Amino acid sequence: MQILRNVRHVSSRCSLSLLDLNFWQPSIIRLIHHNAATLTLELEHVGPDLARFVDGQRMSHLSDDQQHRIWIDISHGIKYIHAESIIHFDIKPENILLGAGNRAVLCDFGISMKGATSPVFHDGGTPCYIPPEYVFHVQRGYPGDIWAFGVTLLFVFGIISLPLGTWMIADVPKNPHVRSKMLDWLDDLEQIVESAPGRLSLLRSMLINNPKKRITALQLVDKLPATVLSERMYTDVLVQTVS
Repeated sequence: MQILRNVRHVSSRCSLSLLDLNFWQPSIIRLIHHNAATLTLELEHVGPDLARFVDGQRMSHLSDDQQHRIWIDISHGIKYIHAESIIHFDIKPENILLGAGNRAVLCDFGISMKGATSPVFHDGGTPCYIPPEYVFHVQRGYPGDIWAFGVTLLFVFGIISLPLGTWMIADVPKNPHVRSKMLDWLDDLEQIVESAPGRLSLLRSMLINNPKKRITALQLVDKLPATVLSERMYTDVLVQTVS
C-alpha cells in the first residue's frame, strides 16, 4: 500500500469526520496519521480521481468493469458513512479516486457533517451535484449524497459529460436568477434520467426528485449485485452481437 507522505492541511470538521471512521473501509480514504495541534492529516495514496478519465468532450472513457466497480465500491462507502451518521455533502467525480485493481475510494470529507438526524441547511459542495430539495426547502441530508452519486454515475456511464455549474449554491435561495439556473439544470437532468437505458433503472431510483422516495444507500447495496450482473450480461450479449 502506498502512503501519501506530503501532509495536507485540512479543516477541523474534516478531521472529526475521518477520525470518527474508526474501522478501515476499503471504499473510504484511509487516515494514516493526524496531528490535532496543527490540524494536519496524512492520508493513503490511492490514484487519480474520476475527472481525469475524460476525452476532449469531457466524456468519460472508463471501461465497463471500472464503471461497475465504482458503482459497487462507492455505494458500500456511502452505506458505511451513513451508518456512522456522516453526510459527505460533496460527492462528485473529483472526490472519487481509482486505485490498483480498479478499487474506487471516496475522499475529501472537508465539508462533511456528523450526527445529523434530519435534513439541515448546508450550502457547501458543488453546484451540479446539489439535490432538488435544496432549491425548495433549503435543506439536505443523507438522500442528498445519493443524488450526488447518481449524477456522478451519469458521467461515469457516459450519459452526460463532466458537469460544469457556475452558480453559487448559497445564492440559490435568495437570487431568482441563480435559482433559475439550478432549476434549468434539474430539468435537463430529469429529461436525461427519463431517457436513460432501462437496464439502469436502479440508477434512476437514485435520482428521484422526492428525497423520501429516493433509494437509500442500504437499499442500493442490497440491489446492486443483481443489477450489475444483468448489466454485464447485457454487455456480453451486445459484444457478441457486434462481433
